[in-house]
Amino acid sequence: MKKPLYLLFALFLFSCDRPNFKTVKSEILKNELDAKELALSKVYQLYSESDKSMTNYEVYNINIRFGLNYNPSKKLLFLATDLCEWIRVYKNVDDVKIQSAIKQNIKISQYDDFFEIDQSSYSSNKDGLKTNSCNGGKTPF
Repeated sequence: MKKPLYLLFALFLFSCDRPNFKTVKSEILKNELDAKELALSKVYQLYSESDKSMTNYEVYNINIRFGLNYNPSKKLLFLATDLCEWIRVYKNVDDVKIQSAIKQNIKISQYDDFFEIDQSSYSSNKDGLKTNSCNGGKTPF
């Protein structure tokens, strides 16, 4: 009799979506063709037009599996080339630096030269990353 109860409980747990982070402002970039080109300006727009109460601001595209996430209080910018696969962390990124990158039309391929790469281990900055992009926004990171 205990086996069916465990099975029922397991099915219940896996059938429920976990809630999105309430401290993350997310936007899905629907246009795949220019998602990467618009990502930085869209992240900055989310941040600048907000009441600044969120910890993270992010944009992502599920189809091309790309995301950009900004934590203004920790001055961190996270780059994902596959959702939930954050390959780069940039440090000392503030709104002035982002505005400068936007004005200079810095492309993603130029981020490593423009922004300061955080050489510390990714896990040391993991506390600065909150995201809704994993699994299409259903499961927070």
